[in-house]
Amino acid sequence: MPAVVASLALLVGCAPHEEAETRPVVAVKVASATIEDVRRSVHAPALIHPRQQAAIASRLTAAVRELLVRKGDRVRAGQLLARLEDRDILAQRAEAEAALHQAQALAASRTRLFEEGAIPQRELLATQTELLQTKARLEGILAQLRFTELLGPFDGLITEQFLYPGDMAQPSSPVFTVADLSVAVARAQVPESEAAVIR
Repeated sequence: MPAVVASLALLVGCAPHEEAETRPVVAVKVASATIEDVRRSVHAPALIHPRQQAAIASRLTAAVRELLVRKGDRVRAGQLLARLEDRDILAQRAEAEAALHQAQALAASRTRLFEEGAIPQRELLATQTELLQTKARLEGILAQLRFTELLGPFDGLITEQFLYPGDMAQPSSPVFTVADLSVAVARAQVPESEAAVIR
C-alpha cells in the first residue's frame, strides 16, 4: 500500500510541469500610437465641363461677311472672330453724321439769334432738343456698327462652328461656341451623407 501512494504522489507532482512545457509561445508586437489623417474617397459618375463656355451670337440680323477663325482654333479675349455685313449700317451712319453737322450748325445759329433777341427761347430749346435727338440716333447706329464685329469673350478654343460666310446670323443662332479648356470641372451628384468628405 505505501508503494501505491508513493507512485500517485510522483504522478501528481510531475503533471503540472509537463503541461507547462507543452504550451505554445505567442509572439506579441508592440507599436507606438500616432495621430494621422484618415483619407476617405467617394465614387460617383461625373460629367466633365470646361471652366468657361460661351455661345457667340450676333445681336443683329445680318449676313456673315467674313470668318477669321475656324473650329479648333485658339482665340484670345477681345480677338475679332467674325464680321457681319455692315453696308446698310455704314450708309445710315453717313446720313446720321450729316444730319448731326446740320443740327449743330442750326443750333449755333439759333443760339446767336437768341442772344441777339431775334428769336424766342422756345425756338432755341426746340433746336437744342433736335440736336440731342440727332446725337442719340447717331450713337445708336454706332452701337449697331460695333455689333457687326464678333469678339472673343475670353481665352479659349473654338469648339463649334455653326455658320459660314453668306449665312444669316440672328440673335437666337450662335455662330461659334468658345470653351476654356485650360481647367476641367467635374460635376457629380453625391449623396448628402458623403458631401462632408468632398472639399
